[in-house]
Amino acid sequence: MEKEKRLVTLSLCILFFSIIVIYALFYQVKGEEVIQKLGWNTTRITTENAGKGKLQPVEINLFTSEEDTQDTTTEWDNISDTSTDWYDAIQTVDYWVQDASTVHQELFEEDSIKILPWTDLYFGSVDSIALLWLEPEYILKDSRNFYYSRFNQEPNVKRIVQQLNGNIYNITTESELVKNQLFGDKISFINIPEYKNKTVVMLLEINWEYWIIQMDYNKYHQSKNYLKNLFM
Repeated sequence: MEKEKRLVTLSLCILFFSIIVIYALFYQVKGEEVIQKLGWNTTRITTENAGKGKLQPVEINLFTSEEDTQDTTTEWDNISDTSTDWYDAIQTVDYWVQDASTVHQELFEEDSIKILPWTDLYFGSVDSIALLWLEPEYILKDSRNFYYSRFNQEPNVKRIVQQLNGNIYNITTESELVKNQLFGDKISFINIPEYKNKTVVMLLEINWEYWIIQMDYNKYHQSKNYLKNLFM
């Protein structure tokens, strides 16, 4: 009986070590296959062709050995000392600089971010926006501590303003806008009791754009031309 127990134990040990060896060999083979596959993978970087307005793919090998690096010649190695070749090289570098600038500008425009003059993007909270439970696309801020919250659609603030015991005063006609030295297609003053004589909050509609502007009450009247110059 004791002999049989030892035989079973020995068999189990041999089986266990066999499984370990098989798994080790399996993962080693698979690992080499993965590395070989990754060696052929490339990262595609798209840059805009400045002349044609198309996206041109550029392929970069992520796994390049030292031997390959030593044998590879760059465009700069093939440039001779003649003035024409050096001029072409400078033109090539200039093209890439201009191209990068163009791509950055287009990405900026695609994100629908319109930076007003004398303003910067602001990533903090704005009292009136938080109070009205609004979520703007983005917020701008200038050196006068005026806040400009941009919306893709006209925000519906009527209900929340009523709950705050406030009211909305709309200026829609051109004659009223001129009389009040204002601008745009429509301006709605959002009057909230706690902001009285402290803060001006106005919803500006101009060229199918919607902005909620928050500013100090004492700065509002002397800032009308300044605001007009921001948007027009």
